[in-house]
Amino acid sequence: PKPQAALGFEKINQKKSIFIKKENADKFLERTKRANSFLEELKQGNIERECIEERCSKEEAREAFEDQEKTLSFAFWNLKKNEDNFANEVLMTQKSGRVSGFGREFEGGRTSKKLKVLEVPYVNRNTCKQSTNLAITENMFCAGYHTEQKDACQGDSGGPHVTRYKDTYFVTGIVSWGEGCARKGKYGVYTKLSRFLRWVRTVMSLYTPPWTVGVFEIG
Repeated sequence: PKPQAALGFEKINQKKSIFIKKENADKFLERTKRANSFLEELKQGNIERECIEERCSKEEAREAFEDQEKTLSFAFWNLKKNEDNFANEVLMTQKSGRVSGFGREFEGGRTSKKLKVLEVPYVNRNTCKQSTNLAITENMFCAGYHTEQKDACQGDSGGPHVTRYKDTYFVTGIVSWGEGCARKGKYGVYTKLSRFLRWVRTVMSLYTPPWTVGVFEIG
C-alpha cells in the first residue's frame, strides 16, 4: 500500500540558532520606549498588536485604532472575551493552524532528521466526532485533511499547534493523538491549550528563569 505522508512538506532551516546568549540579548532585542513600557514588545512598537495580546486601556486602544467607533467596539470586545472565548471565537475560526516536529514522515516510517512544519485546516467539531468511535472531549479539537496524505505522526506528540491572527502566532494546541497517520477520513486530535492556560502559567512562574520573564508569552 502507498505510504501515508506525515509532517514534512516544508523544511525549516536549522543553521541559525533560535536562542542567543544572555549577555548578547540586549544587543539583539531593541526596544522603543513608551509610557506603558511594562507592556511594550521586544521590537518596534505595534500598539494594535499589544491590545490583542495584552489587556490595554481605552486610551491605548484609541491610540492604536485612531477611530472612536473602532475603539469602542474593541473595548466592548475586550470586556466580553476571556482566553477560552478568544480561542473558540477568534483563533479557532481561522481557516487553519500550523504544526511542527521531528516525528515519523509516514505511518510506520522513520522519524525525520529535520524539523518540519505543516499547515492543517481546522475541522468542524461534529465532523471530528463522527470520524471516530473514541471520545472527543471539550479539552480537544481536530485538525487535518479528509483525504490528503498530510498529518502529524508518531513522534510529533507534544509539539505545538499555532494559529496566526493579525500577524501574531498564538499557541492554540498540543499534538496529542490520532488513529494512524493521514488515514482517509481520520483527523489529528490536539489538546486545546486555552483550557489549561492557568495551569501552564502557574508552572512557568515556578520554573522559568527570572531573566526570561516577559520574553516568552503564551497566546
